[in-house]
Amino acid sequence: MPRRLLGICILLLVSVMCMQAQGDAVLLKVGSEVISKGEFEYYYKKSLKRDLHLFLQSFIDYKLKVLDAKERGLDTVGVYRVQKEFYRQLASSEQAVEHFPVNGREWVKLSHVTFPLKQHAGEKEEQRMRQKSDSLYVSLQNGAEWKQMGEELPWMQTRFLLKEWQEQLLGLEQNQVSAPFYSPQGIHLIVWEAKRNTMPKEVAHERTRDTFWLKEEMANALLLAIRAREGQAELVPTERVLEDLFRKYREKYGWGIPHFRGVVVHCQNKKEAKAIKKYLRKFPVTLWQEALERMPAALSAGCTFETGLFRIGQNPYVDKLAFKCGSFAPITEYPYTWILGDKLKKGPESYRDVREKVEIDARNELETAQINGLRQKYRVEINEEVLKTVNNEGNK
Repeated sequence: MPRRLLGICILLLVSVMCMQAQGDAVLLKVGSEVISKGEFEYYYKKSLKRDLHLFLQSFIDYKLKVLDAKERGLDTVGVYRVQKEFYRQLASSEQAVEHFPVNGREWVKLSHVTFPLKQHAGEKEEQRMRQKSDSLYVSLQNGAEWKQMGEELPWMQTRFLLKEWQEQLLGLEQNQVSAPFYSPQGIHLIVWEAKRNTMPKEVAHERTRDTFWLKEEMANALLLAIRAREGQAELVPTERVLEDLFRKYREKYGWGIPHFRGVVVHCQNKKEAKAIKKYLRKFPVTLWQEALERMPAALSAGCTFETGLFRIGQNPYVDKLAFKCGSFAPITEYPYTWILGDKLKKGPESYRDVREKVEIDARNELETAQINGLRQKYRVEINEEVLKTVNNEGNK
């Protein structure tokens, strides 16, 4: 069996074994990589994307890039291997610490019913909530089922509970419902179902799993950084690409306010101005900056200048001399100010006028094309039934 194929088979086997050990269902297969529901939820709960299906697509793109980086052999680069080993050791040390008691504080699993009260609730509102809480308590004393009413909370250390909750727990037996009591958040009834002096296995399992995914996330981030560095040239658009994109979406790059392209020159008198204008007219506008920098000393000694594309409101000299609005104070050393160039009222004439925007769009198109190529190269399979069970409470 070829070494590369053997490596892929081992990777698949290890991935499946890890998922089985964690009791985790397979959600995705991206090329040779098997992705569990747990791993996906780890990333999803950290994401700003609220829509599950939108996040799913961006997550697939992320995995495709990681897979592509590994296919290129970038995971064998020295800096990657050293850093990944550091992440592994860090994760191992964190997991070892988490299995010991934290300052001897107790862990508790409880549930509650809360009747919220605003900080400055009126007497009538408080009385209404008190009546509801008392009524519930009486119902529970008469045999009503708590589990149908109480909201279960995850395992937590008692030190993180409200002070009023901690006080109630001191005299409360297991599965005994507390009498209604107040806190700054409202009126509560609580029940504790279990207590531990050390971290419960469920919490340790979840933290161990999340620490594992954190280690993988950090390693993948490094891998993608190496991929981005190595593949920079692939996402650098040529001048021809920029020009074609500008012509294709010219209306998109229009601007809502007038612009002026040219030069603003400050010199000592009209005679100098006339000589500089005569000199500049020998060159196209695109070469004015270079021409002015190479201007004969006899002309440049008595002036200062700036060239570029100016929007209205950006330069007081352009505003006054080109657009006839505003005012400016002359420069003492160079009291005569004039401009040479054109007003662009209909929008940019070349992609060079809006180069930054066009470059961003061009890079995005190149990256989209690259991702589409990866989606054709690597098969993506989604287990729709498992996807329906993904917990999205943290993204609502």
